[in-house]
Amino acid sequence: MNFIRNLVFGTAIALFSGFASAHYAIDYLGKGSNLRTGQWTRLESIENTAGNPYRAALKARTTGVALAPGEGLIFTSERDANDDLFDPACRYMLAGRMPKASLWSLSVNTTKDDQQFRHPERRFVVSHSVQWKADGALNVAIAPDIQQGNWLAAPASGPFTVSLRLYDTPLALNTAELNSRELPKITKGACS
Repeated sequence: MNFIRNLVFGTAIALFSGFASAHYAIDYLGKGSNLRTGQWTRLESIENTAGNPYRAALKARTTGVALAPGEGLIFTSERDANDDLFDPACRYMLAGRMPKASLWSLSVNTTKDDQQFRHPERRFVVSHSVQWKADGALNVAIAPDIQQGNWLAAPASGPFTVSLRLYDTPLALNTAELNSRELPKITKGACS
């Protein structure tokens, strides 16, 4: 009886360790070198997966469209301006100016399916569909429930990230010039 219990226990530990190490490898070894700029992290292009099985797995798992070098940049944020992780019980405001780009898009991403979104059709906002302030700045509310003005739907539960994609931008070739003042800030508002 002890043998069977030890066998089951040992198998459970081995399975857990294997899945945990694979998740770590895909999440951290597949991303390559990323540049942190304030609350935003610039993702290195994951389009080129040759020679890196972890990057290939990350590309397969993150259903997003990767950009080739020179096409644009992808920035993600999982934290607000106070460096706190996004909380689905809170409302957020993305405010500021967008860096120069022919087109940009904002999206909310999760690691789970779309069913936790009350309004999955509002997970994306594109530059030509927003209302701009008179001074050229932008405000976009990020919340699970409908908001006035520019609004990006957040999930009703679970962790999430916000992605900013800049297409056909002069920054794509020289990101060394980019600093956190040039990217919009995401600040926490009221929480329920």
